[in-house]
Amino acid sequence: MNVAEKLSAALSLWLELSEVDPCKKSFAIKLGGGMSDWDVKKMHDLIKEALELDDSNTTGVLMLDAMSKLYFDNRNFSITQLLADPARTKAYVEKAALLCELVRAPEFMEQNKRFVSHLRTALKMYGMDMDATVAMAEDLHEIGYLRRDAFRSIQGLRVDQFLAGSPEPAGTTPVYHGWVHQFWNINSLVEAACKQPSGVTLSLIRDPDDLQSYFVFAIRNGGNLYLLSDVPEHSHPLQRYMSRRPDRDFSSRICRNWFPYDLLELKFDEDAEAFYADEVRRRSLVPKNQTVDRLKAIGDLAPQEVLWIIMMFDLIVEKFWHKGYQAGVLSYTGAMIREKSPLLNAAKSANLPVTAYQMLELPALTHDDMTLTNVQEAVKSDGGNPNAWLEARYADQVAPELFNLLDSGASKFYLPPAEGAMRNGSPNDHKNHELAIVLPNYIAVSPKDDRKLHPWHKEGRYTLHAMPTTSFGTRDELEKNRIFLARHNQAMAIQRLADTEYNRRKESVIEWWSARVSENLDYLLSLAAAGSVRRVFEPTEAGCCAATADGYHYVDGTFNFVQTYEASGKFPSAMKTLNLHQGYLYGRDNFSCMLTGAASSYRILFQPQNAKQLAELAGCAVDEMPDVLQHWSPRREYSGNRNLERIDPMAWVLRDPWCKIGFRIVLFLSKRGLAQCKKKYPESAAVG
Repeated sequence: MNVAEKLSAALSLWLELSEVDPCKKSFAIKLGGGMSDWDVKKMHDLIKEALELDDSNTTGVLMLDAMSKLYFDNRNFSITQLLADPARTKAYVEKAALLCELVRAPEFMEQNKRFVSHLRTALKMYGMDMDATVAMAEDLHEIGYLRRDAFRSIQGLRVDQFLAGSPEPAGTTPVYHGWVHQFWNINSLVEAACKQPSGVTLSLIRDPDDLQSYFVFAIRNGGNLYLLSDVPEHSHPLQRYMSRRPDRDFSSRICRNWFPYDLLELKFDEDAEAFYADEVRRRSLVPKNQTVDRLKAIGDLAPQEVLWIIMMFDLIVEKFWHKGYQAGVLSYTGAMIREKSPLLNAAKSANLPVTAYQMLELPALTHDDMTLTNVQEAVKSDGGNPNAWLEARYADQVAPELFNLLDSGASKFYLPPAEGAMRNGSPNDHKNHELAIVLPNYIAVSPKDDRKLHPWHKEGRYTLHAMPTTSFGTRDELEKNRIFLARHNQAMAIQRLADTEYNRRKESVIEWWSARVSENLDYLLSLAAAGSVRRVFEPTEAGCCAATADGYHYVDGTFNFVQTYEASGKFPSAMKTLNLHQGYLYGRDNFSCMLTGAASSYRILFQPQNAKQLAELAGCAVDEMPDVLQHWSPRREYSGNRNLERIDPMAWVLRDPWCKIGFRIVLFLSKRGLAQCKKKYPESAAVG
């Protein structure tokens, strides 16, 4: 048999001996331990993946050998089975021996030997031939797993091309740098990569939040500069601040590759099963000059990491040298939005053969750019657009400067509390740090200085997010992320404007509405005569939701618009805006009836759920109410999951302050008062 025939025969034997059809749709799982059909199915998948990843089939044969050994180590026969059908057992063992013979045939072993020899030569050439690493290079099963992982990584890691030009002349040997470097700034890395000899460098890009740090293979081939990285990729640029368990995302990245993440010196809480950073050490790691550091020689890393990196070097050369990979579009950093040519200047300084470099042209965002129509592609989903009226009311008052904030991580930005903001019934005690930069449209302060303020001095702020100069991606990716962050800042500025108007007008609006309701008392009494009035909830605008005090919603879509409660019974504890009675009877610990002045026996709850019902209780048309009430609803919600999906921040950052007023009414009536209502307003008329 030739090599292909032997591989086919080995795979057929494996399929027969494993006794599990990988094409089935359902598999048994053993909860009590031991190998299950599902475990064997995953073995089949791993072998298939290895064969697809490596055209030479070397990885596939190694994985077949490893998986079959693992399977046979856990395959058991009972004494009863041996006694009942010894011939079948003997045949099974003979076939298992044949499978082992096939996967270790001279042709396959010669391939393995050549690959291991290449690894040992590379280890010795680059001074990485530590005893433990060389010994692991002889373990074919371990090599099979690592080679499979390397093929996964070369396909799964993110590729960004920052420069495009002529490659090195044929025959030029790429240089593999033998140290792991550390940078605090991706901009420093790409400029340094221009000066390095053509080859590959492994670097750790450190983030102030350790769990957001990542590794990069910086690759230069002549005038071509690439980054191959496991940079965290989020559905939107604010997701990194919103994850409830960022350590899980970090753990997932660690498991996908063999990067030396132990260099971060994170701690692991075994009880919580979570990584965490030493907070004292984190705060001391303030990048001052953000220059490069040499962290550790690659040869001194763990054996698996060294061997994986060597394999990655080979695959990188194959992809970026021999096959001449081109990304099609260039990538840029956030810093290049403002400084357009630092990388080109660095390339010219290093005499790199760069051709037709296209600058990143992203003009400053304006009000016209920030309409929902123009940002739709960047935000993907409008979340139902629940705050359209607030955006229309205040958008023109937002300073465009907030749309174009850039930051290297040295500052945090915010808006001061809204005018008239209160804290625990007293004016807000907000303060800025003495070193904060107070500009006309926002405030900037270093995180270190801001941490020195007491928490109550920072309450009521409106957090802004700047475009990180350390972010990178294609022009399209940077533009969309920039617009997304600008949209967040626009929403925050609108929130402050809306809260300021709310603080200024709240009392007068409630006073107006209360007066109109009092004038419309006869209509309320006619509703009270019915005892209970149910209405179908009708949202008058996008995002409007019901929020009843009693919490009742019926299967037919109705709610209790009017509900009568006995004074001695349970009553919803939700906030009420207006109480209608003739006074409080201290001796009776009760409110007096609105009609008779006697002690009340009933409380009638009115709970409007949209602007139309609000106007109905006030006895006017919707357009006769104050403008801020014409869009009122007790609650607004957006659609989607902001933690996982790219949803317009205007939908979930902005909160309508007027929803904080429930406009619920409690009418106090005595038994005699309620009887008068029913006599004056027949129930049929009241319901109608």
